[in-house]
Amino acid sequence: RYIFDISGRSAHAGEGQLAGRSAILEASVLIQRIDGLSDPARGISFNCGVIEGGTRANVIPAHASLQVDARCDRAEDVSWIETKMKEIASQSVRGCMIELKGGMGRPAWPESFDSLQLYDIWLEAADDLGLGAIEMVHAGGGSDANVLHGVGVPVLDGLGPVGGEVHSQKEWVALDSLPERAALN
Repeated sequence: RYIFDISGRSAHAGEGQLAGRSAILEASVLIQRIDGLSDPARGISFNCGVIEGGTRANVIPAHASLQVDARCDRAEDVSWIETKMKEIASQSVRGCMIELKGGMGRPAWPESFDSLQLYDIWLEAADDLGLGAIEMVHAGGGSDANVLHGVGVPVLDGLGPVGGEVHSQKEWVALDSLPERAALN
């Protein structure tokens, strides 16, 4: 997680247009620049998930904060992401000050032979229970499984019940999958 704290200069929205420096407008520029770094083919993704700022509609906002989730599949891309976040934070385009906090909190989790072997064992167990083949899905993980993989432990993730629309207001779970997945795991 990265946090961009943006400091601008407040002013009256009408008569202070030239004197003010909108931290929210600066954040909007950052969002576009960060989003443009996503590269699904390389397994690199960014999500500008939280933005806060401003006090009232008639005041040019002097502060904004932007929280960014960054993920990558390959260990060598961690330093690339770190470099890009620092570059973006150092290049204000609207005359604001930008302070960058945070960083890559979990190591990358590339596909490994050991984890694929573990997946094969899991599939055998599913077959033994009559559940059939369960497809492996790459979800751009950012969980404790990344930490385990980072210290050399073969690991699988996302082994819970069947569901969908994750992290949305419509998230759901198939209740009949609960006992099946419990038995499988």
